[in-house]
Amino acid sequence: MDRQQLAHVLRAACDVSGDPEIVVLGSQAILGSFDEDELPVEILVSMEADLAWLADGPDRERAERVNGMIGELSQFEATNGYYPEGISVETAVLPNGWRDRLQGWPLQASHPARPLFIDRHDLVVAKLAANRPKDYVFVSSLAAHGLVDLEIIRDRVGELPAGTDARVAASILSFVDSLPATSQAHRSADRDDGTPTMSTQRHLEESAESLALPADRPAPRRRAPQSPDAPDGSRARGTGD
Repeated sequence: MDRQQLAHVLRAACDVSGDPEIVVLGSQAILGSFDEDELPVEILVSMEADLAWLADGPDRERAERVNGMIGELSQFEATNGYYPEGISVETAVLPNGWRDRLQGWPLQASHPARPLFIDRHDLVVAKLAANRPKDYVFVSSLAAHGLVDLEIIRDRVGELPAGTDARVAASILSFVDSLPATSQAHRSADRDDGTPTMSTQRHLEESAESLALPADRPAPRRRAPQSPDAPDGSRARGTGD
């Protein structure tokens, strides 16, 4: 997904939710910091944009409305090849102070949406806390191209919320310590086809074992398509990216 495609998603989500203040989480949040031309291709492979609303309550009314009308398996996805996934801000494990570091972007193409993007270092922490193969590839690529500062990431790990499993922080720091310094990052830590190198895969397996989590979690369930005549336009909901 590129910036213009994300802007389209944001306009549509604003229209459906009725709320222009949208927080961009997940992989697409990196587009708040960089234009797609500045990013390695493996960073842009996802065609799903994780979006949340600070004003959403526990029922996630805005997120669910977006999922039902323009989310996965909707006509919007069929037409465009990309889609939003409405989630809660509580879905991600983010360092304390992340709200103060939210940033906008210069594109007017998303108007009337007023998107807010999580800081790229907060994004890296959230990605590594999720402990999924694709997230290790994502972070390795950012680090290999010098697009994140490893020292800032280490500092942010120290700002994880109280109650976060200490093994999560230890796993993140272990992986960050295995990455090349950003000043030396001129070669990718992963193969050109986006698959993890042995070192990345080894860390994933070790961290999964220490956290008692499967090294390769099952793929998210896709929503079963509903009849367009369904009175509420609802769809069975899957998990986010």
